[in-house]
Amino acid sequence: MLSIRFPRPFFQLLPTGRTGSDMPCQPGRADARQKPCQVFAGGEGIRKALLGLCSLLLIGSPVLQAQSNKDNIVSRTYHDITARDNAYFNANIAVEETEEKLWEDQKDNYEEVLPVFKYGPDGAGKSAAGAMDEVIKKCSFPITLHENSKWVDDAYFLIGKAHFYKRDYDKALESFQYLISEYDEIDEKSSKSRSGKKRRKRRSRGKSSSSKDKEEVPTMDRGMAFLFHHKRSHEAALWVSRSLIELGRYADAQTALSVIRGEEHFPKALQGELEAVQAHLLLKQNKYELAVAPLLRTTDLTKSRQLRARYTFILAQIQARTGRPKDAIETYEKVLKLRPDYEMEFFAQINMANILLDNKLRSGKEIKAMLADLLKDEKNRDYFGLIYYAMADIDLAAGDTESGIKNLNLSVRNSDNDREQQALAYLRLADLRYEAQEFKPAFYYYDSCLAALEAKHPRKDEAQARRDGLEGLVDYLKTIETEERLQHWASLPDRARDAEIEEWLEETRGPQEDEEEYLDPFGDGQNGGRDRDSGPAVASNGKWYFYDEGRRGAGFSAFRARWGKRDNTDNWRRSDKRSTVISTDDEQTASGADGGPIDLDDLELQLDDILASLPLDSAGKATSNQRVADALYEVALIYKDYLKNNEKATAYFKDLLERFPQTEHRLQTAYQLYRILPPPQNEPYKRIVLDEFPESLFAKVIMDPDYFDRLERKDDAVKNYYATTYNLYEAEHYSEVLQRVQGVDSLFADNPIRPEFALLGAMVFGETDSVEVFKQALQAVVNDYPGTEQAARAQELLNHLRLGSVIQRVEEAKNEYDYELDPSVEHFVALVVYETGRDAAAVKTRVSDFNRSYYSNDGLRVSSLLFESDKTIVLIKTFPNLDRAMKYFRDFNGDEDVFQDMDSEGYALIAVSRTNYTSLYRKKDLDGYIEFFEEFYLTDN
Repeated sequence: MLSIRFPRPFFQLLPTGRTGSDMPCQPGRADARQKPCQVFAGGEGIRKALLGLCSLLLIGSPVLQAQSNKDNIVSRTYHDITARDNAYFNANIAVEETEEKLWEDQKDNYEEVLPVFKYGPDGAGKSAAGAMDEVIKKCSFPITLHENSKWVDDAYFLIGKAHFYKRDYDKALESFQYLISEYDEIDEKSSKSRSGKKRRKRRSRGKSSSSKDKEEVPTMDRGMAFLFHHKRSHEAALWVSRSLIELGRYADAQTALSVIRGEEHFPKALQGELEAVQAHLLLKQNKYELAVAPLLRTTDLTKSRQLRARYTFILAQIQARTGRPKDAIETYEKVLKLRPDYEMEFFAQINMANILLDNKLRSGKEIKAMLADLLKDEKNRDYFGLIYYAMADIDLAAGDTESGIKNLNLSVRNSDNDREQQALAYLRLADLRYEAQEFKPAFYYYDSCLAALEAKHPRKDEAQARRDGLEGLVDYLKTIETEERLQHWASLPDRARDAEIEEWLEETRGPQEDEEEYLDPFGDGQNGGRDRDSGPAVASNGKWYFYDEGRRGAGFSAFRARWGKRDNTDNWRRSDKRSTVISTDDEQTASGADGGPIDLDDLELQLDDILASLPLDSAGKATSNQRVADALYEVALIYKDYLKNNEKATAYFKDLLERFPQTEHRLQTAYQLYRILPPPQNEPYKRIVLDEFPESLFAKVIMDPDYFDRLERKDDAVKNYYATTYNLYEAEHYSEVLQRVQGVDSLFADNPIRPEFALLGAMVFGETDSVEVFKQALQAVVNDYPGTEQAARAQELLNHLRLGSVIQRVEEAKNEYDYELDPSVEHFVALVVYETGRDAAAVKTRVSDFNRSYYSNDGLRVSSLLFESDKTIVLIKTFPNLDRAMKYFRDFNGDEDVFQDMDSEGYALIAVSRTNYTSLYRKKDLDGYIEFFEEFYLTDN
């Protein structure tokens, strides 16, 4: 009796994997059971091969067929061979192919610690479902038809892996646990048929039934070892741990691994995978220090060179993160000696360079020389953008901003195939311009950065905020520049005006003559695009610009340097297509002094368009001046309040007062200058406020410095009133609390803490009234005070109330709706299509195709019938309970193939119990049921 299986009590605590390393098809891995095409070796191999051939010949004989149902060597041989070489063999190939595809599809992010195992990208479970359902079908044949075969445990093992790759980890866990509990002794059970004489003979030779040959997973030099069975319980035990890890049950996974380590006869051939699973578990919990030891062990025990390179690379990453740079350098050198794929080799060298630089183990000049060597290797072309970025890091750390900007722009140029790297280069350029207070180019760089920066990037929100904050500044500056240019042209005589505009149009359509100038298209940081000098539209060779490939390429480079890689769509200038602070892009293309500002960046702009927009009469000049005055005021405010640049703000405020002394912004501008400037520089602006606007709030503030202090003291009175009210709430004097909440606005007209009182009043209803009234009060807080902390708290309480327990939801459903909620009964999923006839039939076909691809083993049926005169209901049935129906609902909802060309307003998707479906179909109350479904099905499902 072999003692390797898990104790049953352990598995009872676990309610309801891959050998060697990660995947069976990995390069360098030899698995004799799964590679029967390998040539056997030696005389012993020939003898066993002949025996196997004889067995194969016997399969088709009448004698064997007659004996197949008896428990003898002929029967067992028949069942073993047919179980292994028919359905199981094909299922195993399908699993290997799926594992290989998942491995390849999951791209490694070398900026993070690499995962030990690769199970495919997000959503891979759905894509693998069809193939894995076929595996489950095929493996059911040896289980059902060849139950006496030793290969039944292999079939269960593949079923467990199929569920695992479908991301159905609970079912995978059940399969692996069942295999261990029922088939751990499968080889021993089959040996009972041996004669007593042979047993005695084996014992006399000192051979036990648990010999090394049987305990170890065989290797390829064992000749015909693939013909002989080797139990799967040890591997299944490892996959139990893998399943628990994916379920997030880390403590249980560690317990399982500890039990495995306690097994006396655990095969040496699986020790490498055991250590890999242990490292995987620790890394999932960010326990980097503890992961070092199992990683070291698995690199020693793993035969596959590529896998050893991967584990070694991960080890180096951890050593670098845990403050051991010299160890990390040595480990990366080991990675290079293992000759990994070119991507891992490249990142090993890049990481070494970064470690050497960060820890001052080499000079910046030496590191740049290392990186320059990487640029000489053509196979690294896809990573040139990253190399230039690393070189820019070195330049900027050394204070060489000019060289750093040049390398960052080279990074942009060489990152066409890596949008994320391109985004990082734009982000760095934006930061440099922002820190230098060159906000206009900073805006363009942030805008280009956001077009490709990943949503999960830690600086995404900050870049978005800066771009949004600068957006108004750029638009207002553009308005000032545009109106000043138009006013200048309007002041010229007709002939001179036409000539100057035509010259300007010709110049601004010309490309950049200097190939290097595109590196920083904004020059001094304040004038970009059309303000630069450019070559003429006709090249020196006489070709028109668009026929000259060299000039077109230079112009294209300038465009990409400014705007990044933009799709060919409307409003391509903005990574965010929202309207701007002043007007939308469409509005800016309007022409005419009274028809909105013209967009001088419009490449299709013609002379007549500009002439029509010039402010030639007094009304046009007044409108243009108003736009300039408004823009000057807004620019000054942005510099003062958002960018905290009082020097720039002062300049724009003064410019506004000097150029437009009688605008509507005079009072606010004078007060702002009074606050910014120290005495006595602010005295002239104080006099403007006091003498010209004596009754204004600003005059009161200037005359009474304690004005705001008194307002603050009034705020203190409100806060004290709130504190007293809250204490009454704590003492459960709810009626008095409600009176104080309802009367606060009459006592304090300027109440700055209204949201706090509103939430407190809602809490009173929660203690004294029905749940529905409580919900309404909380919803009022959410609606009336959006964006406040109190609204967020009210929403949390609403979510909690709506979730509740299943029992509470059932009771609520009984009280509030004509439908009943019973999670345990059979359910359907219904797609109600707002059309009939041929179109609805096409939808039904697509639903059937979806089920064949992803739910082929579930026995689902699809039917359709007219629901109303203009609606067809496509019914998918049957699911045993609510949970299974909602799992299908989530997988099905929004599937690109099913819902192709379907508008979101053109259908409704619901899950419905059998009883409720009857009621729904009879009453045709679709809107009422959708309300019921959204409240009770979409809460915690």
